[in-house]
Formats: sequence, C-alpha cells, structure tokens
Amino acid sequence: SIILVYLFKIFNLKTSDPMSGYFIFKKKIYLQNKNRLFGKGFKILADLLVNSKHKLLTKDIYINFNRRYHSQSKMNFRILFILVQFILISFLKRLFI
Repeated sequence: SIILVYLFKIFNLKTSDPMSGYFIFKKKIYLQNKNRLFGKGFKILADLLVNSKHKLLTKDIYINFNRRYHSQSKMNFRILFILVQFILISFLKRLFI
C-alpha cells in the first residue's frame, strides 16, 4: 500500500515493500517486541519495523510476481481502516512513548 510506503519514509525505515508478505526474521526479534506490536491486521512485518524497540536491519530481495488473473487482492475497506488505525497509533506511540 502506498500509505505504508509514506509511513516508512516518515519513520526513516528502509524497505521498499512492507506489504509483500514474504520476510524472514529471528524468533527473538518477535519475542523482544511482541508487547509493543499493534497486533491487528495481517502485516506483521510493517508492525515489527515501525514498533520495534530497536531499529531493525533490513535487506530487500527483488521477487518478480506474475500478474494476478483469477484471484483478487485482500485489500478492502476494513483492511484499509485497520491500516489507518495502525499508522495513527504507531505515529502517536513514537511521539509520546
């Protein structure tokens, strides 16, 4: 989502596609940050990168996806609403915590 890309620029986080769904991280990173996470929605990568206690090192690896012909995106109004909540709450946490 273009909204998350701008959020990542605001927070100076380095990844080109926080919504791809493909990522790897060590279990200890999750365990150290699980109480800080927004916890709603399905984008744990964005949640970890924005709400992590420490800045996480990322490396993007390009994957060429084929065009989607028969299925549809999961993005809908409900998901968009959760995404906006995530952005607002994460931004406020950064300002006041």
